[in-house]
Amino acid sequence: MFCVFLRSCFLLLLLLPIGPAVTEVVTSMSDCANFFLQQTPPQIPGILEGGSIQNQNGYKAICQTLRNARTFVTLYDTNNKIPVFSAGMYRGKEDLRLSHNMGIENKKRSYRYQAVNADYKNQTSFDRGHLLPSSYGLTKRDSESTFTLTNIVPQEGTFNKGSWNSMENCIRCVLDEYCINNNGHTESLVVTRMDSICCFPNKSAEKNNLPVTGDGKTLYKDAAALFPCFFACYLPFLHLFWKSGAKPNRSHFRLASIW
Repeated sequence: MFCVFLRSCFLLLLLLPIGPAVTEVVTSMSDCANFFLQQTPPQIPGILEGGSIQNQNGYKAICQTLRNARTFVTLYDTNNKIPVFSAGMYRGKEDLRLSHNMGIENKKRSYRYQAVNADYKNQTSFDRGHLLPSSYGLTKRDSESTFTLTNIVPQEGTFNKGSWNSMENCIRCVLDEYCINNNGHTESLVVTRMDSICCFPNKSAEKNNLPVTGDGKTLYKDAAALFPCFFACYLPFLHLFWKSGAKPNRSHFRLASIW
């Protein structure tokens, strides 16, 4: 029991960054429920049920925080060192100048449960891809808070800059056009997650600390690894709620229903 306690404390320390960014590790997604429709987190059997992490040693709920404000929430897989999903609020977009420095913890520490910047050093085949896009932040603080490695997945470079970037822009256009709250402002809940694990040989990944399987193949490297992005918002002209991938209906829907 004491060993389990020490490991939990160690994991907590690993996920606490320096500087203004704070990855607030919590035991339940309900601590950041405002980023979910009807404050109901997704149901992931065996992983996330009823807003609670089923395996606290393998997964961590993180309330992403910057300058004392919670900006989005992440479910993080500490075994594969990769986020399972990130969820936030889209409220439109401002013209921002951002710093692209990735938030990371004490660099003198050895990391077993989280990716670090050194894992991506001298890499030309894949990028540090945002799960929750930085372009979905209304303020500079919102956008900068996404530059944490707990919101990053290895994405093949041309996919990240091509198809994925186009998808981000397309969804943003839809949200700007149709998702308006009762006060006349753009507002939508957004969830992006890893849909599948795809394995590809990658010698450079073996040298670094990237998520790899037991046979030395890197995880989530290629465009074949799917990154579905879901949203849910209110359509004022129809007086109903709408979720992506389904026809609008006149009853409230649970975010869990799109998983």
